[in-house]
Amino acid sequence: MLKGARSTYIPEQNEITLESVFQETCPPAYRLEQFEKFCRREYCEENLLFYLQSASEKLANNPEQYQKIKAEYISEAAPSQVNLPESLRQKIMHSTDTVELEKGRSHIWHLMETDIWPRFKRYRSSMEAISTSKSMARWWTKQELSHMTMARFFSFPYIINDAEARTHALCTSILVIIIVGLFASQHWSAIWLTVYVTYGFWARTLCGSRLDIQAHLVLFVINPLMENLGDRLSTRGHNRRFWFPMEFKAGFPKRVAQCIGAILSALALSLMIVSKSVPAVSYTAMVVAIVCWAMLLAASTLQWAAGYCLACTAVYYLKAQGRCSDQLCERIDDQLACSVAIMQGNVPRKLN
Repeated sequence: MLKGARSTYIPEQNEITLESVFQETCPPAYRLEQFEKFCRREYCEENLLFYLQSASEKLANNPEQYQKIKAEYISEAAPSQVNLPESLRQKIMHSTDTVELEKGRSHIWHLMETDIWPRFKRYRSSMEAISTSKSMARWWTKQELSHMTMARFFSFPYIINDAEARTHALCTSILVIIIVGLFASQHWSAIWLTVYVTYGFWARTLCGSRLDIQAHLVLFVINPLMENLGDRLSTRGHNRRFWFPMEFKAGFPKRVAQCIGAILSALALSLMIVSKSVPAVSYTAMVVAIVCWAMLLAASTLQWAAGYCLACTAVYYLKAQGRCSDQLCERIDDQLACSVAIMQGNVPRKLN
């Protein structure tokens, strides 16, 4: 999954089933309590609660509990009404035994297995990828340092969460606008901000999020804050997913994008210093520097606003034209396969 992370066994999709959740034979991250939390988060916990509470062994010789189940989950006025066909609902309401109720349980099981469970697997695999990404950023911890090598330290994530990439692009766009405004007003702080932006690009190019201040801000502050805010707003009837959607992309094209950003920002920084220190070419250097910033602003705006990566498009075009080595093509294909697998709820066995 993510290069630079510790190899860990993660059961594959076909080894983790909904049955294993109820049998308590699945990994801790997929246990019933985690599944229940996800159902609550997705506002569909009534299906799970109905299935658990309506088991035949719980209703045997307990007509009071049977009527309570009907009132809570089946009737028209039920506060936690489950999604059942109307004909089946009426049969359950008029039935005195549990035969029709078992049909209702079968229907809800099918609903969970075909809809809620696949979404839960996608959620868990995405969380595993994000957790690994955060572990990479916390490279100084004892657990990470115990297996750190130079090659691992200067590696780039195998796959990238596009929500993080778009947040980085948004931050870059804001910083570029501020820099151009300060530079146009001949303020020296523009150069210091440019140093920060240039450092960030080079740090991400060389070793991903490990040495980048902005990456830590995105990983541990901005994105979690936006997700928590979205969850709170959703309780008031608003759309929870107002922030960038969680998607996973191949890592190598994103590294190329960071490299291009590093070159453009470094060139702009050099030209800004020249414009301040060499009066003879001050105007020309200033214009070229602003052109560099304009190119960077256009690319970053396309990234955060539309999810379109210009550098990634160029890499995929060169790959399609046969301009990339077979080894690089195989690497990109493997990264794409990993990203697709995670979005489908599959978790590869290794995290590197």
